[in-house]
Amino acid sequence: MLWYRLVLCKCFHFDPWHVEERKTYAEWMIKKINNMNVKGEIVEIGCGLGDISAGIHNRCKIGYDIDKRVIRAAKFVHPLLKTRVGTFQDIKGQKISLLIAVNFLHNLDEDTFCRYFEHIIARNEIERIVVDEVPCPPYRYAHNYEDYFINKGYKLEYRSKGFRALSGMRHLLFFQNNLLL
Repeated sequence: MLWYRLVLCKCFHFDPWHVEERKTYAEWMIKKINNMNVKGEIVEIGCGLGDISAGIHNRCKIGYDIDKRVIRAAKFVHPLLKTRVGTFQDIKGQKISLLIAVNFLHNLDEDTFCRYFEHIIARNEIERIVVDEVPCPPYRYAHNYEDYFINKGYKLEYRSKGFRALSGMRHLLFFQNNLLL
């Protein structure tokens, strides 16, 4: 299957990073979310080829990515998955049961991270948020998710075991909105 994704990469001209097939943290997260039996809408920001969203057993899901080339390829790989070119600012007025934002937040500086999440939290009703925590360095930025989301009315619901990442471990953090309990 890797060859198929390499061909897609050449045809659609997206970043070759998306070709990596086996991401154990993503496989674990899909199982965890499926066991949570989320009833409402699931939104994934930075969905890439859509593998995480496609693996979740929920009819109401949509993936956003800023790269139109990778979204075109995602529609090819997962034709039944609803995807759009976009990011945090493009989502408004929605009731979101689960917001997934993993494997790209380490590229956002603190001001951009805060601005994006303030925007999406203020303009939507979000029950749960999943982010990934990685070490800095070697990743560019590490955010204090617990302090940030606690100040926005969320509590840490679950912190995953560690998954291998560059020079350290990746943890998935699930936050739940205290006001929607």
